[in-house]
Amino acid sequence: WDSYGSCPDRLRSTTRRGCGSPISSETSGALRRLDRIPARRVLTAGVIAACAVLVLDVSLPRGVAMGALYVVVVAPGVFTARALHVVGLAGLSTALAVVAIWLKDEGVLPMHFVLFNRGVAVAAIWAVALVVVLAQRRRDAATRAEAERDRGKLLLERAIEQAPDAIFILSREGTIEASNPAAHRTFGYEDGELLGRSIDLLVPESARDKHVAHRARYADNPTVRTMGGRVFRGVRLDGVELSVEVSLAPAGTDGLVVAALRDVTE
Repeated sequence: WDSYGSCPDRLRSTTRRGCGSPISSETSGALRRLDRIPARRVLTAGVIAACAVLVLDVSLPRGVAMGALYVVVVAPGVFTARALHVVGLAGLSTALAVVAIWLKDEGVLPMHFVLFNRGVAVAAIWAVALVVVLAQRRRDAATRAEAERDRGKLLLERAIEQAPDAIFILSREGTIEASNPAAHRTFGYEDGELLGRSIDLLVPESARDKHVAHRARYADNPTVRTMGGRVFRGVRLDGVELSVEVSLAPAGTDGLVVAALRDVTE
């Protein structure tokens, strides 16, 4: 189970594949880094960009089409978590784009052409602001979904850790990939001692060959098999045999199997 997500420290020694999903961890980490950028820095960057664009715009004649550069002022909004900050940057950019018309030296182009250019620029500013706000919402939704998945994984890990039944995750070949504390207690092994070893080790030697054949047949046709009915024999590290009920279920498409064993020794 914890081979596919984050796991508590106590379970780290009970899995061969370690903890954490690299892709989801990198994605959620990137989202958290964005959310940690202080809003003050984002707004400061927007104001600096606005001042730089304004100075450049005013230094050129009125006929030079510089309105589109004000879109740059909205760009820092990508790194803020609030739509209000994006709207504020878009408003600032719009105001400066309009004010710059009257601060610039007169050019060769007529005023109506200049106003048309600025109108297009203002439309572009708010279009970019809308795109940024939508991107923020998608990012927030992804962050919330990731948090819910992480919470679900943690609850599942805690449930398995506290389960009274011995639980194993086995490869197609019967190698123990993961196990919970109850598995170690039931069969008398230390935490992590069973990892990488064959599940056949927990079967009495007299029944081991038969078990290997059963396991191979199950690997060819993995289905859910619940506890109840037939009782199997197991063997502890100290050689003491015990009676166990077994349930099996395929875990994914890579041949892994979840096996739950309940000690019913009387």
